Amino acid sequence: MSDRPLQLVIFDCDGTLVDSQHGIVSAMRTAFAALGVAAPEPSDVRRVVGLPLEHAIARLDVSGDEARHAELTRLYRLSEFEQR
Repeated sequence: MSDRPLQLVIFDCDGTLVDSQHGIVSAMRTAFAALGVAAPEPSDVRRVVGLPLEHAIARLDVSGDEARHAELTRLYRLSEFEQR
């Protein structure tokens, strides 16, 4: 161990110090609702937490419509949860 004082400390808050799944579920349901698409079940959203957002949305919206997936991704990123 070094005698030098710490200069940087990094915390991975998402899922480690803070349970963010409620915010993720809410933001995802809001994005789907904004397009008039049936919102996924909370349990389905929780199953894709940790995947890259684009992959998670593709699993939740099985339409295969890449334009719709891109718009859902954009809407999710506009959510209050994502802006924190």
